[in-house]
Amino acid sequence: MALTKEAQAVVDAFGTESGVTAQQLQNLKSTIDASPALTQEINDVVAQGHLQRIVPLNNPHAGGEYNPDGKEMRLPLAILTTPAGGTYSSGEATFILGHELQHGLNMPDMQRAEAAFDRDAEAVASRPRTSTTTPRPSATSSPPTGAMRRVRRSPAGTPSSLPRRRMRRTTAVRRRRWKIFTRSSHSAWVTSSTWIAATCRRSIR
Repeated sequence: MALTKEAQAVVDAFGTESGVTAQQLQNLKSTIDASPALTQEINDVVAQGHLQRIVPLNNPHAGGEYNPDGKEMRLPLAILTTPAGGTYSSGEATFILGHELQHGLNMPDMQRAEAAFDRDAEAVASRPRTSTTTPRPSATSSPPTGAMRRVRRSPAGTPSSLPRRRMRRTTAVRRRRWKIFTRSSHSAWVTSSTWIAATCRRSIR
């Protein structure tokens, strides 16, 4: 498979860019010619009008770039340079070319998606606003049907929701029981003390 006339012109124009050597241009051409898939992708993206230039990459932090505004692909010259005393390997260049070409091939889908997003956003923004807040119940409103009444326990274990009269009654009962207990304990202590004193007096006599 060969490049189309339009695609071949884009590739040849890369050799006229500043800093590009004849060797680097030849390595780019040999990389494309060795891969029918790359050749087909370049033909397609050029035919669709999404690739018009191939230029050197000036960004040292990127392995390759595709600029949709300028419709250009940016390649690092290092991957197209034959090492001193070695041979050129097209593996890295093939990967970068294929990756960046996919951006150009996917550009129509991206443009349609962005247009659809803009339409949806405008449709949502043009809708009349509706209140979504739930009205707060007033102090005199009755609880909803089936609502469970929440009962919290006091530290003593008595439900805090009991009527005050019942709580006072329960407290009074506890106090009476405590008085009876203390009285009986005091009486038992007095009786025991009296018995001990009488016994001691009898022993002394």
